[in-house]
Amino acid sequence: MADFNAYYPKLKAHEGGYASAAYAAKIGDKGGETYLGIARNYNPDWAGWKLVDEYKKSKGEPKWNAKIPDPRIDALAKEHSKKAYWDKIKMGQVKNQSLAEYIMDFGFNSGLGTPVNAVNKILGLPATKGVMTQSTIDKINSVNNEKLFKDLQDYRVNFVSNIKTLKPDV
Repeated sequence: MADFNAYYPKLKAHEGGYASAAYAAKIGDKGGETYLGIARNYNPDWAGWKLVDEYKKSKGEPKWNAKIPDPRIDALAKEHSKKAYWDKIKMGQVKNQSLAEYIMDFGFNSGLGTPVNAVNKILGLPATKGVMTQSTIDKINSVNNEKLFKDLQDYRVNFVSNIKTLKPDV
């Protein structure tokens, strides 16, 4: 089965460090202030925000993509990413590590319901309103994962290309 601990270093490296609310507004990111990929507007109750705010109060706002040197924040980010994302969409039940990581990354960046709906559509399963069901997990584990991965990549490219904030001139 897919392992979150094997995946997390990739997520952490990909998501980077700090991004201010002002930067998010400038690029049209509705998530607002972000740290290690955790957007404040979508995760206002994350315990790490208290530590980020304490850091800002004592040292000022971190530079773009800077890491705050506090291992407690890293631990809270890892715990939150697993519980609120990986576990919520049951990626630990997916047999293929690469596929689980791709679905997780898609959900972490586009909202959890987006890849769930995409997988159901690709696999010809009934819509589940963005909730990962056991029947969807069972189907993921029974189909050709290379084909599903490729179909999901195509879906994601189409999804991202249709986001208006990424194309402000459209």
